[in-house]
Amino acid sequence: MRPWVRSCAAPRTCLHRAGCGGFLQLVATERGTYSLLVPTMIESVLASTKRRDYDLSTLRHLVSGAAMVEADLILRTRSELGCSLCNIYGQTEMQG
Repeated sequence: MRPWVRSCAAPRTCLHRAGCGGFLQLVATERGTYSLLVPTMIESVLASTKRRDYDLSTLRHLVSGAAMVEADLILRTRSELGCSLCNIYGQTEMQG
């Protein structure tokens, strides 16, 4: 196991430098199934011309927050990546 991978209920991996290429490589090499990404990072993944070079078939669930997630982005994520996308933006604001 790499030194930056720590075990909990399931192995987890932290991307130390934000970037689409690093994320794609990490999912492909570590066989990631779940990730937390801001909407702009999801947009970058969907727009990446390199995306098809990586096996992302293990990616099953994305969680996104920090900004509003448009319905179109959720639909495109499901369609193009074949994974679910849960929007957690605004959860604290809903408590009144």
